[in-house]
Amino acid sequence: MRRALLGVVALGLTLRGLAFLTSRVSSDASSFGVMAVSLLARGEFVMPLGEYWSDSWAPTYSHHYSPGYPVFLVPFVAIGGFTPWAIKAAGLVSGVLALLTVGWTTRDLYGPDRALVVTAVAAVDPILVKSAGIGYSENLLVAFFILTIWAILKSLSRERFIVLAGLFAGLAFLTKGVMGWFFLVAGFAGLAWRFHFMRWRVFRQTYYLLAIAVFGAFVLLWSFRNLSHFWDGSVAGLLTAWQSSAYFSTAFDESLARPGDLAFILLARIPLYIGFFLFFGGFWARDLRRAPKITDEHYSGLWLAVGLTYVLAWIIAGILWVHERNPVFWVDQLRYVAVGTVPLFWLVVKDADLGSVAFRRKLAATLVVLLAVAVLGVSQPAPGVYTVYDALNERVAPGDVVAVDGLLRYEVMLYVGGDVAYVPYAPGVPADFVITANLSRVYPGYVLLATGVTPNTIAGLVPAFDGALWGRP
Repeated sequence: MRRALLGVVALGLTLRGLAFLTSRVSSDASSFGVMAVSLLARGEFVMPLGEYWSDSWAPTYSHHYSPGYPVFLVPFVAIGGFTPWAIKAAGLVSGVLALLTVGWTTRDLYGPDRALVVTAVAAVDPILVKSAGIGYSENLLVAFFILTIWAILKSLSRERFIVLAGLFAGLAFLTKGVMGWFFLVAGFAGLAWRFHFMRWRVFRQTYYLLAIAVFGAFVLLWSFRNLSHFWDGSVAGLLTAWQSSAYFSTAFDESLARPGDLAFILLARIPLYIGFFLFFGGFWARDLRRAPKITDEHYSGLWLAVGLTYVLAWIIAGILWVHERNPVFWVDQLRYVAVGTVPLFWLVVKDADLGSVAFRRKLAATLVVLLAVAVLGVSQPAPGVYTVYDALNERVAPGDVVAVDGLLRYEVMLYVGGDVAYVPYAPGVPADFVITANLSRVYPGYVLLATGVTPNTIAGLVPAFDGALWGRP
């Protein structure tokens, strides 16, 4: 069994290597790269073409993405420049760091045999594999989240570890912008959980108060930065300005204004999130039902971590849907529950008989399913729009003007280059090229040079990211 699990870990590392070689950097990752370059050049996070979701293309301070992952990217772009390879290298390294973190924390909590089981699961987790290849922050987020839960569990016997939990929770808070509310809510939920077992003594413990202060310092420092750039002095402006993501704040306000839409998407996605849970834990449903829920501090802490992950991800993704109208059953939402997989398998392995035939069969089935989906994810062809990026990159010259119509501006910049001028498309705009997401639109004064159509998309599950390139005759 040990040799087999080591083989699974090796397969997981191999898949990450293949993802590094074959995957394309996606939109969020390109924005992370821009922030890292800006931090190097200016000491601040400035978006040179405005926020990717904004109508304005004027340079502005970033108010959507948190600083954690861009800071992690800094040495990679310092060496490799603002290139796909530099961003993917950071993704690969963060993926390996996540696995090392999973292995070390699980070994410390439950021993080497259980550590190998959980590390093997994480190694072929399709979300972590794919995220490493496209340069997303999920692996680093998972590492900080797992360290947070590890420190909380350690604090049950040695209270000083709760200070480390506050530190790692603060780092996690700064790693993913739209998940900032996740860690704020989780922090209050964790405090309520400790209050359930300790009552008022929790507020008399120096270490707990220090942990609250450490976590609060991360929140306050980033909030003060945002207030200094974005607050207009009004009470209403204060409620938006301090937050990590103005984009999520806009989506939240829209969901409040359209409660029927929010209720619809939350109800519609209940089966989807149950499916997400069963995808990882379905073979272990009977074991999980037998595990203590409330009476045991250790188990209840793990259940809280898993439960909050799924419930808050369901709510956050629903709020974003009201604004974005992405596919109802878009499988990309698996990213929002990625942090819950390791605590879920800590529940599975904590008191399990690893040598039993039943355990080994269920583990084998779990690993086969995860591995198959991970292989499928890595082998998927790139969206068609990347064909168009490559076609433009081959034709563009320094100083050319590229008009962007409906595509993500920083993704275009990453693949086409930074030595050209980018402008939003409007009729009559003086541009050498037009790059667009609209395959049916005709651009007077330009000729069609290339198109890219995404193959094998599934309506309602995976949207098509297509593109077309037009140039002057």
